[in-house]
Amino acid sequence: MRKRHLIALAALAALLAAGPSCLPNPVGPTLEPPGSALLYFANFNSIQMNGDFSGISWDPADPRNNLTLVADNTWEITFSLLDADVSDGNIVFKFSHDGSWSNQNFGAGGSLGQAEMADSPDNISLPLVGGNGFYTMQFNDETLRYSTNPPAATGTLTGTVAYDGDPPATPATVTLWAESPLGHEELWSVDATGGAFTFDALADSVYRLRVTATGYATDNTATGICVENGVAPAQAILLTQVFGAISGTVFFSDAPAVLPEAIVVALEHGTQLEAGRDSTDAAGYYKVEGLSTGAFDLRVSAPGYTSADVDSVHVEGDVEVTGVDVTLDPTPAATPDQPWHTRTIDGTLDAGWTADLTDPAGDSGWGATNDFQGLHVDWDADQLYVAVSGSFDGGGNTVNIYVDKDYGAGTGTTDFSAISGGSVGDHLRKTIDISAVAGYGADFAGSVWATQYDPQVTDIAAPTSIAALDGQVLAASTSCVEFSVPWTSLYPDLEGGVPPLVELAFYCVIGGGEPQYLADDTLPAVGDVHAPDAVFVIQVDTDER
Repeated sequence: MRKRHLIALAALAALLAAGPSCLPNPVGPTLEPPGSALLYFANFNSIQMNGDFSGISWDPADPRNNLTLVADNTWEITFSLLDADVSDGNIVFKFSHDGSWSNQNFGAGGSLGQAEMADSPDNISLPLVGGNGFYTMQFNDETLRYSTNPPAATGTLTGTVAYDGDPPATPATVTLWAESPLGHEELWSVDATGGAFTFDALADSVYRLRVTATGYATDNTATGICVENGVAPAQAILLTQVFGAISGTVFFSDAPAVLPEAIVVALEHGTQLEAGRDSTDAAGYYKVEGLSTGAFDLRVSAPGYTSADVDSVHVEGDVEVTGVDVTLDPTPAATPDQPWHTRTIDGTLDAGWTADLTDPAGDSGWGATNDFQGLHVDWDADQLYVAVSGSFDGGGNTVNIYVDKDYGAGTGTTDFSAISGGSVGDHLRKTIDISAVAGYGADFAGSVWATQYDPQVTDIAAPTSIAALDGQVLAASTSCVEFSVPWTSLYPDLEGGVPPLVELAFYCVIGGGEPQYLADDTLPAVGDVHAPDAVFVIQVDTDER
């Protein structure tokens, strides 16, 4: 029996009467006539369009995916499309209903424009040749037909970018955002070649611009830009030049006659994002220039010496922070009675680093390119080393390694869906409840998205207040994700050294771009990925490792 839905528009009519004529992007298209109450038939309570392009996600519970009922059995959604969203001229998507994949959903049909309902149909691949702009998709829940209208938006937004110093070597990047009730949606970017930029095919709405350029301040945002009846006021943006620097001397504790060349890398504080680098001269002097206002971590290395870090050097404006000196010690030679191993963190497994826990190759439900094969754990006097080997596709999936540093204490995080805090928090937040494993609570986690983005070892003991661990290093490739953490960062009260007979517990997963998506391949293997009943435990014993 078909459902009847009452669409009441009195509230929208009042908003249109009271507010400005230029409104933020609507969640769905406006029904006509305003203020009327229309009665429509439909077979479902709601319809969603799920995909991998701007404003749409693969999560059917995401409110941005909801279509609006506009006539009997006819649902509609307006979405933006970027050039980068179209692969070989196609977008890939699927329809669902009632906000869940647990119901039958709608995928590729026998012909273009026709969907089919099944438990797990193939994705729909639809050619769209209109390029950047706003599209309208219609779906009929009776006939299962779908269709799109090409971009109807005709608005243009132009502007200029000027510099208070010499223009940068590459043009400024201007990014356009739409201001919608669900937040600021990034649309697309253009280069301000010759100091000018233009955005075409814009719907009437409210937008914001963000302009970035190398060597210039990054807080350049213009908000509340109204495109109305296809036109908008021209924008003029002035960028302020910033040239901060950090300098100092790298010393070597063994005082070699000829100083080796050291490399000094400045990273944005708490991340693995490089902001600048320099190599030392014959006297050990370095100067990292072109830094914007902010905090930076220095990583100093030289062949044959143990790397050293300097945490949180603050740069303000065009000031040079001087006297940031570092002393490097020679890498200790391995001795027969040394019961541990030093590992190089570079995205490849060192020779002789055998797996402490193995997993069959090719047993992942997500295919051979999202598959664990081994968990590797090692340590020396200064660092803990952890790696997972396997095959990782470098696409939109994350590799997460959750670690309990004091297994049995019952502290740490057991509900991973509570983790928050920027992009790294998004990658670590998964619908995993590990409370069934008595005594386990994750204190920190290594994570990387698409084998290259947001690589970080993060303190997650307080899931709503996460932060990168001091001195952490993480590197990844399509065959290995590995990281190191200083013991002093994990156990600051011990004042250095390996903790005696502490037990570490591990649970590793491969996850998708949304919190609930998880591969069925884990380390260790468990029955329910979302509610694991086992972890891998290893004891740090310096007499046996």
